[in-house]
Amino acid sequence: MRPGLPAAWRDARVAEVDLSIGFEFRKEPNYYRFPFWISHRDFIQPDATLEDIRAFITKLNDPKRRLYNARTQEERTRFISLIASHDLGGVRTPLIKLLSPIGQIDCAGKFMNNTDELRTKFGDVKEDFLANYRFNLCPENSLGEGYITEKIFESIASGCIPIYWGDYLEPGILNPKAILRYKEGEEAELYERVKELWEDEDAYRRFAAEPPFVEGAAERIWEYIQGLHERLAKLL
Repeated sequence: MRPGLPAAWRDARVAEVDLSIGFEFRKEPNYYRFPFWISHRDFIQPDATLEDIRAFITKLNDPKRRLYNARTQEERTRFISLIASHDLGGVRTPLIKLLSPIGQIDCAGKFMNNTDELRTKFGDVKEDFLANYRFNLCPENSLGEGYITEKIFESIASGCIPIYWGDYLEPGILNPKAILRYKEGEEAELYERVKELWEDEDAYRRFAAEPPFVEGAAERIWEYIQGLHERLAKLL
């Protein structure tokens, strides 16, 4: 279970409910793994069909999504964005210190705020703000088995290359080759790779050509949704 979760919830309350839903992997028959990112802010619409999900994944896999602002069709000219309210995990501050010598990192949330454009120019619409940037810092708040939130998916939906810290990358859904990972002890490698992608246009375009979702990702997401429907149907 994710570190920092109140002790009362660390067993997913499986002994008290007919159906417990969470991100981790458990073996209890009344538990179902349904990652929160699927439904967060309607990343996948509640009434989406398999064909809808396939079309959505195809759209996000288009390299043009990473090269251009989807709303204005202009090239992405800004470096790194971060939208966060805190650094309780202690990772965001080191990331900013590591990468800021390369270029300007714009922090639009409460944490290390240095721009008000998210609110004043983009009406608090994250995707419109992020669409101007080539990279997005999207580390998790903590590490845990199977723990992955909406952060990396918001980055991908906005067309940013994610700079991610986390334990789990949803095998069968996400493509690790399209994601930059922050790992303790490998800071120099990340610095050099980000610097290369920022300063070398050809290297950036090659990286942007990597689809964020692997083949079959839509079907895997659909399996999660259908599995939840089946579990709920048995209770109703």
